[in-house]
Amino acid sequence: MLGRYKDVYINKEDFDALVGLGIPYEGFVIGVGYAYLLYDVLEPVQFEHINSSVLSYNNFCVQFATQCIDNSREAFTLSLGMCQQDLISPIEQVLGSDEGYLIIISQCGEVLRKIKKEGKNIYIKVNRQAFDAIISKFSDTSDYYALLTLGALRNKERHTGYQTLIAEPQTYAIKITGEMREGNSLLGDVTIAFVLNFDDGSSIVLDSFKGVAGGYGNGAPENGDYVTSNYADRGPLSNWYNRGMTHDEIGFSFNLDPQFKTNRSLLRIHPDGNNEGTLGCIGLSGDKNDLIRFRDKLRGYLKLQKGIPTKIYIMNNPNNANWGRKKTPNINE
Repeated sequence: MLGRYKDVYINKEDFDALVGLGIPYEGFVIGVGYAYLLYDVLEPVQFEHINSSVLSYNNFCVQFATQCIDNSREAFTLSLGMCQQDLISPIEQVLGSDEGYLIIISQCGEVLRKIKKEGKNIYIKVNRQAFDAIISKFSDTSDYYALLTLGALRNKERHTGYQTLIAEPQTYAIKITGEMREGNSLLGDVTIAFVLNFDDGSSIVLDSFKGVAGGYGNGAPENGDYVTSNYADRGPLSNWYNRGMTHDEIGFSFNLDPQFKTNRSLLRIHPDGNNEGTLGCIGLSGDKNDLIRFRDKLRGYLKLQKGIPTKIYIMNNPNNANWGRKKTPNINE
């Protein structure tokens, strides 16, 4: 920490409250910059009539302090708790992780800015033309002014009723799409995509993974609407180890519950272990890193919402519910 800064942090709401009450504050305002006091004096109105040989000039001056805030790149970055080493490079190059950022994207899905913050990622979708027009008015286009630009877009919508300038994140979802393999009515190749829906009806794909659908038993799960929930550890060190749900020593499952009448039950999304294919579940392909990324991201989304709406659409899927079938085939999936 640089010597001229006090190692004190408050959020913007608390800072605004202090200013409103006239209480001075010196320290960091998280996500804004560094607040400090600028001291000055007011000269006496009629100092020339005072015998300066009797009392000093300072006896008749009124000292006062003005609450100021430094929102330079350095102060802004340090207010986020970033170390001095991070200041060597522009902040956009410091942001290398996928966690803890405000991500500003265009309505076409292009990432425009990433701003460091605490907690999980927050995605904001903007009209790029409007965003560029506003931020260009600032001589400093640091991340602090990018936040001001978002505020200006929100105000514009609020006062004009024009609702296509900025879109807020609404819900996470999963889309599973693909096609049955040629000549195979049981096994399909699929892509599992994590999707973020916005309040303007648009969406973006956050990440995607390859996998298979079915292969044994009743084959691929039926097309339709599901809800994904309930993580379980199915790895070799767990109390519920399942070889068919473990690949590259990474084992887990998430429930995949149909939202329509079917004869299917105990459907899961899990790594595709053992032989290729599953007993009607979605099996994830990929290496250890892919599986860990899928697991950790989906667990994070489930902390934000109870269940993840999931839609399956597999071309040429026979949609076999197999009513009346009682026995699960004994195979090494």
